[in-house]
Amino acid sequence: MAEEIKQRARSKKIHRVQIGFNVLAQIALILFLAAMVNSIAFKHYKRWDFSRDQKYALSDKTKRFLKTLKGKMRVTIFFSPNTPIAAEVQNLLTEYQYAGNGKIDVEHIDPERNLSRAKELFDKYKVVTDESLLVLDYEGRNKTLKASKAHAWPHSKESRLSRAR
Repeated sequence: MAEEIKQRARSKKIHRVQIGFNVLAQIALILFLAAMVNSIAFKHYKRWDFSRDQKYALSDKTKRFLKTLKGKMRVTIFFSPNTPIAAEVQNLLTEYQYAGNGKIDVEHIDPERNLSRAKELFDKYKVVTDESLLVLDYEGRNKTLKASKAHAWPHSKESRLSRAR
């Protein structure tokens, strides 16, 4: 009987060790799978626009246009943070940057806080206004879009961007 008790104690120890190794193997497998999913997701990144009216989704025409850009396009935004459309413009330009594959640089300037940089760029682009605006600069040519005329901007700005080209 004492022998039988020792046998059960050994089998419990072995069983506990097997369970421990099993748990470790499962944790290692889960960590490996999480790393692989993360790696695949990083390489095949995709963006979706779930807004009701798809206002941040770029048209196929815009995406094709952005792929045709040969050089860098610089977009300078002279908006103070309290401008009503600042957040929407920022979100849309983020989509342009993503679709442009690094061909679009965006610089945000708050003319009320960064007066020296705003003056420098106003002189460069020969802008004379206190109004919030966007400046598109592509291969030495530029186009200025005023925030007060934002209602006249096309929903997908490819026509404005192509004129700046």
